[in-house]
Amino acid sequence: MKTNVAACTSIGSYFYPQIGRIYLDMLNMYRAASGLIDEAVKREGNIATKTPKVRGLRTIKKEILKLINTYVERADDINMVHDSLVPGLLEAVLSDYRRNVPDAREAEVLNVMTTIISKLHVRWTPRRSRFMVLRPIPVYLDYFANSFCRASWKTRSPTSWRMSLSVHLR
Repeated sequence: MKTNVAACTSIGSYFYPQIGRIYLDMLNMYRAASGLIDEAVKREGNIATKTPKVRGLRTIKKEILKLINTYVERADDINMVHDSLVPGLLEAVLSDYRRNVPDAREAEVLNVMTTIISKLHVRWTPRRSRFMVLRPIPVYLDYFANSFCRASWKTRSPTSWRMSLSVHLR
């Protein structure tokens, strides 16, 4: 994964053939790692997030998210990103984010969602994803806003993040 991130960083939007080949496998690997983390947390409690096995699985998830973030930042074909990458990503990542205990949530999810919202704000249509239709957007704005405030952006309130994200979604 790190090699793919480095290649994508270097060649930018020309990375499309490679990401097209590995994208579904990446999402499946993300789901599998999430399932293993969930099982460990259920079996051992929150302390499981500190074990080497779970930390390794979380590293896999972070690298997948980092690759997607890097590609979306450098993509020239916004419509392809909107139509091909976003729906599967939302289903895999947002359901995992909602389901996880706070200690097992990846901050990189917030970076990816921020990049997608800022890059696609004009083309953003929540109905494109079955997952987004099932859950109202304000629920996710609350998750992201509260996580942003707990993460490195502690200077803003959840309400201000929710408002700024709402502006991008309109």
